[in-house]
Amino acid sequence: MAAQTAPIDAGAVQLPRRTHWIEDFKREALAFPKGEHDDQIGALSQAP
Repeated sequence: MAAQTAPIDAGAVQLPRRTHWIEDFKREALAFPKGEHDDQIGALSQAP
């Protein structure tokens, strides 16, 4: 995630506002790196 922090902080990553998975994604992201799950954050870290 270290490589993706700057683009995320700069606003280069956009998430949909209305989708069935967004609340789970936000919970996982906010709990990272101490959360129980990190699969979605792992995928985010690989985004171009």
